[in-house]
Amino acid sequence: MPVVSVVLTSYNHRKFIREAIQSVLNQTFEDWELIIWDDDSVDDSWEIISAFIDPRIKRFRNPKNEGPVFGINRAISEVATGKYIAIHHSDDVWFADKLQKQVDYLDQNPDIGAVFSEAQIIDELGRPLSSLMHFNYNARMLEKHSRYEWLNYFFLHGNALWHPSVLIRKHCYDVCGLYDDYLIQVPDLDMWVRLCSAFEIHVMPGCLIKFRVLDGEKNTSGNRSDTRIRTTYEYYKVLQRFARTLSKDAFFKIFPDYAFYDRGTFTDYPFILAKICQDSPRISARQMLGVDILFDIFSQPLRRLSIEKAYGFTLKDFIQATGKTDIFSTEAEHLSQKMRSELAEMAHQLNVIRLNEVNSILSSRSWKITAPLRWLGHFFSKTNHPSKSDLLS
Repeated sequence: MPVVSVVLTSYNHRKFIREAIQSVLNQTFEDWELIIWDDDSVDDSWEIISAFIDPRIKRFRNPKNEGPVFGINRAISEVATGKYIAIHHSDDVWFADKLQKQVDYLDQNPDIGAVFSEAQIIDELGRPLSSLMHFNYNARMLEKHSRYEWLNYFFLHGNALWHPSVLIRKHCYDVCGLYDDYLIQVPDLDMWVRLCSAFEIHVMPGCLIKFRVLDGEKNTSGNRSDTRIRTTYEYYKVLQRFARTLSKDAFFKIFPDYAFYDRGTFTDYPFILAKICQDSPRISARQMLGVDILFDIFSQPLRRLSIEKAYGFTLKDFIQATGKTDIFSTEAEHLSQKMRSELAEMAHQLNVIRLNEVNSILSSRSWKITAPLRWLGHFFSKTNHPSKSDLLS
């Protein structure tokens, strides 16, 4: 059996799939199998995939389009035989030493469940882009963190790991489960939350992959209106799961800054999580979760009394919180509508002013006196041979 099972998902990337596959074939570490799963591409991606002849390559093609993680899940659960799993995308590229460095690290660190790396961001032509100028940069951290610190980051900030950079023990998927196919924008973040709930991870310094940004932000993770809207909702669902599965033993390891809320046997962990949501940077998904938790608490009379006694947080405080947390951008929409109305009124007033000025000029004595001069200027500018209509006018 190979040491590494590389799972490469493909969909309509005919321009890039050849380079993606070749970057696996070019690896200095050679004990791998490459599982290519095409999601019913309508271009000639499948023909390009089929042209590669190597006994280590296994090809699969969906009879219909099934979505981004369908092939990953099938490959991991039904095909992969390696003890390590590497995730690869059909528009990305690996550096030749990626697998060697990451296999060596996992072999030498049995307590680590998965290893990641930095990424060099490139455009469609393979030219490096400025990471700081791109949406995907978002705090890709290099410092060594415990799994609890990573969980803190995921909750307060979101994702910070490059999915196509991961090399993960197959056992981790056995423990944590596979990807949820109803999450389109953040299935990897959801997986990392589950992963760090059970295993330590490590981010290697240096770039081991090239992450391609498509023109017009056409990547699944591209910075577009539809992805931003969908990400907010999916992030909220990930946070809900995070809250449901958060253990009491791990709570203050993940959020050590809130240890002063510890009340021993009277500690209400969901309430503390709601306070964290209120206190942290204002992301609507997290604000929604905080209000949801408080709503649940204050719908239970006995628990409400317990919260008031332990933390001095009253129904009045809850009501004030729901009035300040503009989850659905109600106030922003109101202000936006007000501004649109004011702009429309200003435009109308400007038109009235312009019309009045024109009428004033046309009715003025000076305009009437200079009318013959304007006519002569118009007449001589026409031609040296004026038409009959000009002479008669």
